[in-house]
Amino acid sequence: MKTIKSFILENVSSHMHMDKSENSVNEDVKVPARDKPIQNLIDGINEKLGNPKKAYNDDKDNQANVDHWYLAGQNGMVGIYQIVNTGGGVRMPLGGFMKRSELQIALQSFLTGLNWKK
Repeated sequence: MKTIKSFILENVSSHMHMDKSENSVNEDVKVPARDKPIQNLIDGINEKLGNPKKAYNDDKDNQANVDHWYLAGQNGMVGIYQIVNTGGGVRMPLGGFMKRSELQIALQSFLTGLNWKK
């Protein structure tokens, strides 16, 4: 029986052509060069919101870190998942999958709003 983490890693890496052998900023999967600007924005949002830096903790129970945002891909489109429970359940806070350029604009706008917040 597969764990939720292994399922996510297999599906995210297969859709986004990621190499799981090297660690990324998220330390779960390597981010392809075309997605690094988007990943940097996601990392900034996670930091600004005080969210965990990694999708899963390193404990032996390997639970998901609630509120962590991460990049997901499907059929050539990208979107953001936010983990909502320790079992790895997710929601899409920005509504769904979109073109990379559209997601980058949405994330830049969101991060700008967070930086204006006092």
